[in-house]
Amino acid sequence: MEQPLDELLNFWGAWFPDADLEGFSDPEVVQEYRRTLSDEERIKVAAQCGEILSQERLPLELIAECAWREFDTQEEAREWLLMIKQGLESPDQDTETPAVGRG
Repeated sequence: MEQPLDELLNFWGAWFPDADLEGFSDPEVVQEYRRTLSDEERIKVAAQCGEILSQERLPLELIAECAWREFDTQEEAREWLLMIKQGLESPDQDTETPAVGRG
């Protein structure tokens, strides 16, 4: 049975941990990821990000565990999550960015 945040957590775990080693910024990762999604999937993951953003206290430990991103403050984490949500919700962009390989 699918959990409410499965897609978002899978995205974090599959795409963010190695991005730094591969030389990709987090916004580039979001743009590459969105290219792999249907509109329905993209909207669903953005909504899951919104669910987390609506929490008074963000799950910093969960973010660190899944995405390998550690934040010193709730506000830093909130800004990162908002960047992801906005990147997924933004109109399609045909800008060229290097492909981020996922194995």
